[in-house]
Amino acid sequence: MTKKKRPEDLLPRGRPRKIRKSKVPHRERAQSPFLLTEMQRKDLPETSPLHMVFDAPPLVSDKFHGALDLTDFPINLPSVRTELTAEHVKNANNNLIEVRKVGTIAYAHNSRKSMRTDWSHWLAYCIVEDRVVMPVNLADLKDFLDALIAAGYKRASLEHLLFTLKIACEVWGCPCPIESLVFRSYWKRVSREELVKSQYQAPPLNVEDLEALAASTPDDDPRALRDLAFAAVAYDAMARASELVAMRWETITFEADAEGGANVKLLRSKSDVTGDGVDLYLTPETANRLRAWQQHAVPGNPFVFHALPRHASQVGSKTKALSIREVSRTFERIARRSGTTKHLSGHSARVGGAQDMTRVDMELHTIMQTGRWKSPRMPARYAERVLVRRSGKNRSEALKTLLDGSKPGSGQS
Repeated sequence: MTKKKRPEDLLPRGRPRKIRKSKVPHRERAQSPFLLTEMQRKDLPETSPLHMVFDAPPLVSDKFHGALDLTDFPINLPSVRTELTAEHVKNANNNLIEVRKVGTIAYAHNSRKSMRTDWSHWLAYCIVEDRVVMPVNLADLKDFLDALIAAGYKRASLEHLLFTLKIACEVWGCPCPIESLVFRSYWKRVSREELVKSQYQAPPLNVEDLEALAASTPDDDPRALRDLAFAAVAYDAMARASELVAMRWETITFEADAEGGANVKLLRSKSDVTGDGVDLYLTPETANRLRAWQQHAVPGNPFVFHALPRHASQVGSKTKALSIREVSRTFERIARRSGTTKHLSGHSARVGGAQDMTRVDMELHTIMQTGRWKSPRMPARYAERVLVRRSGKNRSEALKTLLDGSKPGSGQS
């Protein structure tokens, strides 16, 4: 006779999962009418044209740091319409051969990936709307952009799409409508009338946030110590997420000066695709935080930041770095532990570093050198709010002084 189960026997065993409610608000991202979510892609059959579109660019050449290739912008896919002739393809191959003779067109890893994502976006639009992929038609391009603007896309994202399509036209040897007078007039109008919202800027990780994080980090929690070292290095070096996860212990020189600071050499970055490397300084506090984390790091793993074993019986990897995907979760923990309500992300340390250097009156060229910016546009935008507040306060104080001096008995007239 089968024993009847009681209601309490049907409950899951073990400690119930703790549901953590984050105080950090998440911003809504624009959803393209042509790109599918992960769940929507799983429901598509593998033979679906859209499924093949999203799989095609990542499955081609894995060399992200070499010259551009025709496989970066695939067109020979089911349901993809083109009007390219054999002469077009021949000329495209010849052009790339000539480019390699004089020097490769190299792009950073993440830039290459984003270009392939942009191209998949254009392919998806052309399949859904039954348009010609290449050559790019001006009317099709305007319809594509109008749909994305209606979906809430910002100017920076659209400009990156246009950049990718311009490169694709050059690679395939086709005329580019983006250079035409008609398109320039159209883009000026939509930029003025429809793309007036300011571009999203990552909330800053300021020095106050870093100190609050340090004060709340326990000495016996390996993951918390790693997160603190991660935030400190990101802030001092104004490092990108890709630079942080690629950092190796061998590139760090401790006791670089009498105060106990350290030097770190970034071997390759977005602004250094040739791999010349750049030396950056880490403060004594950051060096100490790195040493504290090193005591708990997986022995033999060359990467400074890597995953930790989930339980005592698990062996930590000695070859893998922390994944880029884990960076966003790391910054979520940093925000939660520091007590801030800001939605910190992988770019927050660069924004906060630029703002704090501006707050202490450091010169623009020094900020550009630390952040490895080639132009002053981005650091100036990051520091814009600091400069606006400072200008407003200075103006207020000056007007107050002027008013005080104009009062009777002040000796001024």
